[in-house]
Amino acid sequence: MRKRKHPIEMFSTFLKVDEPSDSIGPAWLTDSRLKQNMTRMSLAEPDAPEEYWTLYWLREALKDPQNTQARSHLSAYLEEVCYWTTLKVFQEVANISQSRADCFFIARAAAANPAKLFKNYDGVRSSLKTFAQFPLKTAILEEIRAGRELLKYSDPALLRAVTRKTLKEALQKAGLREPELSGCLLAWQCFKEIYVPATEGRSRQLKSPDETQLAAMAEGYNQLRKHPLAAADSQSVKKLLDQCVQSVRDSLRISTVSLDNCLFEPALASDDPIDALDEPAKEWQQIHSIISDALAKVQDPNQTLLKLWHGLAFRQSELGQIFGQKQYQISRQISRSQQSLLTVLAEWSASTLGIKLSSDQLKEMANQIEAWLDSHFQSFYFDVLKTAVQTELPAEIELLRLYYGQDLKPQDVARELQIAESVVNQRLGRVKQHLLAQLRSHVQTTLGLDLSSVSSADKRLSAFVDTFLEKAPYAVFE
Repeated sequence: MRKRKHPIEMFSTFLKVDEPSDSIGPAWLTDSRLKQNMTRMSLAEPDAPEEYWTLYWLREALKDPQNTQARSHLSAYLEEVCYWTTLKVFQEVANISQSRADCFFIARAAAANPAKLFKNYDGVRSSLKTFAQFPLKTAILEEIRAGRELLKYSDPALLRAVTRKTLKEALQKAGLREPELSGCLLAWQCFKEIYVPATEGRSRQLKSPDETQLAAMAEGYNQLRKHPLAAADSQSVKKLLDQCVQSVRDSLRISTVSLDNCLFEPALASDDPIDALDEPAKEWQQIHSIISDALAKVQDPNQTLLKLWHGLAFRQSELGQIFGQKQYQISRQISRSQQSLLTVLAEWSASTLGIKLSSDQLKEMANQIEAWLDSHFQSFYFDVLKTAVQTELPAEIELLRLYYGQDLKPQDVARELQIAESVVNQRLGRVKQHLLAQLRSHVQTTLGLDLSSVSSADKRLSAFVDTFLEKAPYAVFE
């Protein structure tokens, strides 16, 4: 990747992304309008360095959040940070279902929102690129952990799973305004109150409400509606619910930043694909090295607590049963361990970077540490299950690839493999039971625990196996 050297280029070019091949760069695309603007402004400040323009465009963007030109210049400047952060996420987080291009687009969208990205930025304490690394990584991780699995849900299952806050944001993002916005939210509220699925428990595939249920929703809608909402019948309610579903699905898909004004510009390839970010890269590597070293010094039983809490999502009450302690004692131990990591990182920041973190920055860093611990410990157990599939269940990989990797229904898998649907379900059940047994054995052996005292232990381990199977196709079954 050719390193951008002149401010005009730094603030007007974007990396070329090829989604089909999932490649980012090395070519740069030039946004003609941004280049013209930077060229014109550079005439007045011909000797202004890179730092001058970063602070200038940040100040303009924060002064007026609707200043799309300032936001675009900053977004272009942060392209290398988005690229490098995306690569680091893929190095550190196991079994990501999104592509690299998807995650890069997430980072790019976050970079295009400087009001949120740089709300706590202090130009004296760190460079723009160094500061941006943490919040950009957070944006990618949040998207990975958010409602991406909802895309696999049937429409009724999605409506039951989505929260009011998420739905409202999706509708607003889709451009809905009053009174249509309130109408959709009211229809969804009636759906939640009246629709009772025939399947017990949580399911990703639920049948659509029948006419009787739709009529009851319409009746509830008309009773609760206020002016200026018009009366609705069952079909009107169905249309409103369809709008809710479509808006949520659209909001969950990765949206790309428009580069309609960009022109293709050939780029020179270098031996190092991230040579444009040598110094920030070193700082980031140091940060993760520091966290890893500090974590290694955490003693048992706190080390085991963190492995069960972050790695397998055991609840504090369950950890209390395992270790014979009260829930509040478990909570304090976990908090103290996390706080010790935060303290080490804050001290390093002050001594090495000269940055004394504010309370908001400490809170942001604490969230980063928690996310890092989640991915760090989960990766070990993902590797255990991955090995089990590849070495002990090779005959089932094609079945798993079809069912989980391509998200086919059992009857479709049966047709592909030319076997009975009942056989598909039996084999899937045997795979889950085998992986559950392997995971239970591994946890008990490596951590020296007896999980038989916790009645819900298998429930936690089964949930982790399900998570692995849903995410693993991209790394194991292809």
